[in-house]
Amino acid sequence: MGKLGELIDAGRTTVEERLSDGHSYDPAGQGYDQSGLRSMGKWRFILIRGILGFALPIFLCMTLSDFSKNIRSAHAFHQPVMHYLRGQWIAGFCLSIALGFMVGLLAWRRLVSDVWPGAQPDHESYITTLGPLGRA
Repeated sequence: MGKLGELIDAGRTTVEERLSDGHSYDPAGQGYDQSGLRSMGKWRFILIRGILGFALPIFLCMTLSDFSKNIRSAHAFHQPVMHYLRGQWIAGFCLSIALGFMVGLLAWRRLVSDVWPGAQPDHESYITTLGPLGRA
């Protein structure tokens, strides 16, 4: 239970950090806590910052905000309410976990990258063309 409690506390801290700041949330962290985030390791970072910190709140919000609409839909389709809700919750859970994994993975790649986007000018940006139409 110690590891699970630690993961839940880290996820809760992440969510509290997001809510207390008032600034936009960055899963890769700010400059002062990035060394601590790197020391977590890739998979633990993805689990804590991506899945617990991003996907879980989205899933809970999605579940609670659509609850009455899902009950009305279950009645309209003449299906058992719990069966219909369980299907909706499983689909929403899988979608939010997949999204959280992608957010965590992209944040990890940005965290361990040497060059942060926008930190240095991109000297190759003028080379980008639109194919044959761009060379006219």
